[in-house]
Amino acid sequence: MTDDEIARRLREQGMASAPPDLLERVMRTVRSEPRLPVPRRVWRRPLLVWAAAACLAAGGFAVAAATLGGGPSPSHQSAERSAAAVEPPAPGPGTYAFSGASQAQAVLGVAVWSRRRPVGGGVYRLDVSRSEYGRLRQRISAFRTVTSGQSLEGASKASIRVVIRVRGR
Repeated sequence: MTDDEIARRLREQGMASAPPDLLERVMRTVRSEPRLPVPRRVWRRPLLVWAAAACLAAGGFAVAAATLGGGPSPSHQSAERSAAAVEPPAPGPGTYAFSGASQAQAVLGVAVWSRRRPVGGGVYRLDVSRSEYGRLRQRISAFRTVTSGQSLEGASKASIRVVIRVRGR
């Protein structure tokens, strides 16, 4: 049937009328068909899981940073545990003994250790600010705790001493 034929029939016969119960039959059929459940808030569950995991991870990092103080890596710690420990910290800036340069660098930090000045005979001098000295004392104290406070008595001849002086005293 062409468009012209359809147009002619509509002019002759008029609009077609629907049966009176058509709407009810169609709605009954639609209601009787099974529907798939509409997924609602599906995106929220994984988002909440990831947010909770991120919070836990951030909390763990914060606790670890506060507890460990950003000290040497675990591989350094395990290697250095067998080495002789740092002497007990003095009440003020003073001399600290280490079993070797690698231990001193691990405890004091690379940035501080790179500023050392050799004095002679395995003795090095470090000039630090007051705030830097406070951080160094915390690191030395933490290292001493990890190594169970062992003293340097009987340490090998390779032991070195580091004299820490606070600038501007």
